[in-house]
Amino acid sequence: MKKIKKKEFYTTSDVAGILHVAVGSVINWVDAGEINAVITPGGHRKIPFKELIKFLETHNYEIPPELVIKKLVYLIDDEKVTHDLFTNIFEALRGYDLRSFYSGTEALVALGQEPPRIIIVDILMPDFDGVQVIKNIKANEKLKSIHIIAISGDISKKDEAINAGANVFLPKPFTMEEFQEALKTEEEAQVV
Repeated sequence: MKKIKKKEFYTTSDVAGILHVAVGSVINWVDAGEINAVITPGGHRKIPFKELIKFLETHNYEIPPELVIKKLVYLIDDEKVTHDLFTNIFEALRGYDLRSFYSGTEALVALGQEPPRIIIVDILMPDFDGVQVIKNIKANEKLKSIHIIAISGDISKKDEAINAGANVFLPKPFTMEEFQEALKTEEEAQVV
């Protein structure tokens, strides 16, 4: 089977292969306006990636794993056990790409290269605590929209974390359900 590649535009043949239908069916969908496409001067139909995904979702097709857009998540915590826990959590969840950082400084440097959609940050860390990390992120206009989930074994840090700009505070230990609810708040914020 031909490997599906993520690209900016797809031909009608590409889409037919992904959906296991005839090329003529894809052409008919484009001509009927069911799939938005760009028509080249030569009359070829080029389907943008986002339009392909929209069509797949609208018509309840399963999106091939190679085309799933993953949300980048940064985990900032100084304890290996926390990294192991979140590695296991995100292996069970689909649609996320987890990057691990053991210090706030290390994560802040990475933010300049590839900002994530979500940050999970421990409040109590030795080099640069989580509150400082949150304040640094929220002070940067380009990073303000990052969804921040603060975690800590010290419940008294909740107000400080929220006041610094965290969207959610989870006291350690927390359940999988509580964490999934915290993730849902990011999705809800994107809809508003």
